[in-house]
Amino acid sequence: MKTFLQVCLSRSWGGLEMVAGETARSMKSKGHASFVVCPQGSPLADYCAKQGIPMLHMELKKRPAPFLSMKLRRFIEDQGVTDVVIHQLKDLWIVTPALWKLSGVRAIGFSHTFLDYKKKDFFHRVLYRRLNILIALTQRHLENLLIHLPVEKSQMQIIPNSVDAEQFHPSKKTPGVREQFHVRDSEVLIGVIGRLDPQKGQIETVEAAHLLKQRGLGFKLIFVGEETKNSPGLGAKLKARIQELGLQDEVFMTGFLENPDRVTASLDIFVMPSYAETFGKVLLEAMSSEVAVVATDAGGVPDILAQNHEGLLVTPKDPIVLADALETLIRQAEKRAEFARNARKRILKDFSTDVVNRQLDQLFGV
Repeated sequence: MKTFLQVCLSRSWGGLEMVAGETARSMKSKGHASFVVCPQGSPLADYCAKQGIPMLHMELKKRPAPFLSMKLRRFIEDQGVTDVVIHQLKDLWIVTPALWKLSGVRAIGFSHTFLDYKKKDFFHRVLYRRLNILIALTQRHLENLLIHLPVEKSQMQIIPNSVDAEQFHPSKKTPGVREQFHVRDSEVLIGVIGRLDPQKGQIETVEAAHLLKQRGLGFKLIFVGEETKNSPGLGAKLKARIQELGLQDEVFMTGFLENPDRVTASLDIFVMPSYAETFGKVLLEAMSSEVAVVATDAGGVPDILAQNHEGLLVTPKDPIVLADALETLIRQAEKRAEFARNARKRILKDFSTDVVNRQLDQLFGV
């Protein structure tokens, strides 16, 4: 039996936090000792409490934090931790000092973001030298990390995020969802799912919706998600812009939904308009639900979604191009259905939980 420690000092609840929680739960279900380091009262802490996963509560406010490193080291030694898994690489400021001379403990880092500036100075070389393995999500992501971080290709592996293909299944399609948003039989339901963030392209999607209305196309557009905790205000801007453009009857904001699988499966078109999404778990969920996708040709998305086979890729930050792609799928129901079928097949082949868990089991040696 091994002892795994997931480290994630984030107070948000998105892809990387979910991966930390799901990895801890998976190791626990396989009979291994499983712990999580996270801030008290965070969404990840709430998830772990529900799953019965023991935690060490920490919050990183300043770097470096020697007292936190000492606390973490004592915990690692007391629990006999064999593998420390770091889900935010900035948490290496705590983890690397804690692992000093603990050569029997493996350090595995997961990167969930693309980088746009180099971190190859002396301090970062010291921090990253302790990593045994660094996981990238796609080939493009791996290439980005090699350029910006002091790591060697031999340290790196590609393991994508995964989706539960049974939870996000086309059978979850629910007529009541369309009724809730007053979608007529002649209209399509378009959805953007994910936290509200200036980098996620929601404003451009509202502008694209205005163009679709001007072109006489029948649709309803829903935004599912809450505001980013450390940068509120976009929700109010979106509502104001919807009012200004006279889209109150076409565009709806639902806020956060605990179980979005039924909404996802009930969409005709899913949109991921982010400026540069490293991966996008919601993209996998839509593809798994057999929904046609329009996504931006940026970040790691082209490694997931094949252009004109599983969906349409568009230039980021361009409402006109986005509207054109949406119009194509609104007018061509057969193409929507073809893309949706191909998307589900791709998920089952490369991104289902079963497929990715086999890769993780090999990585963790379980």
